[in-house]
Amino acid sequence: MRGNDRPLVILIDTNAMITLYLYWESCKATGLEIGSDQNNIKDKLGKEYIETGHYDPIKKGYDLFKYIKERNQEGIVMLYFSVLSEVELLHVSVERKFDQLLTQKGIPYRIRIRKPFRTQVHFDYEKEIALKWSSFLEEMKKINVEFHFPERDGGGNGALIEEVVDICKILSKYIVLDPVDLYLHSLAIYLMADEIITHDNEFRDIINKLRTDKDWKTIKDKITADLVNLLRGYFKEEFDKEGIIRFPEGKFPKGQR
Repeated sequence: MRGNDRPLVILIDTNAMITLYLYWESCKATGLEIGSDQNNIKDKLGKEYIETGHYDPIKKGYDLFKYIKERNQEGIVMLYFSVLSEVELLHVSVERKFDQLLTQKGIPYRIRIRKPFRTQVHFDYEKEIALKWSSFLEEMKKINVEFHFPERDGGGNGALIEEVVDICKILSKYIVLDPVDLYLHSLAIYLMADEIITHDNEFRDIINKLRTDKDWKTIKDKITADLVNLLRGYFKEEFDKEGIIRFPEGKFPKGQR
């Protein structure tokens, strides 16, 4: 359990942050303030847009925003987002821009997905991608939703990444995860996070099985022992104090399932 003086620590994965980013973009596009109800956005976007299926990620982003604001009202919250996830998000933004530009030129989907069309950037990356992402972070910060990048906040000396990679090696002895999911799960364990917010059902199920499933207890105990024995300087104090190593809970924003 979280003590009264300890913040709620949340790591947000790439797919969840993308939905929040799309929600923010939709607010900007429709002239609404961030925090506007999803139904107001729906009315502004119009029936044709809704029927294409593009609205679903925006709804998820609204649910995530609402969830974060509710947690903020309950106490101190530390929101983390990995630089690895940031790279993924910016890549998705570039892919979306390629699709937009190639569609405007009348290039069919089966042709525009080919790599030769997507290997050179012929638009203003700073304006279309980087500055929009920076604006998102700044505007969210102004309304008390601030994201911390642990790999940068850790001083940039590589020590944090090195220890997270050590945790990756420990987890890999017992469970198989996609490399990015493995890194994010290990980072959350390093941060002693309470929650990982993700829309990936399989990833969330594995996170929660490791945390609470009695059939996974042997694996959890072995991972705990390795963390305490191999990374003694970091985890031993926590283990001696609490009797456990904190494993994060896989969460989805309210209204998702």
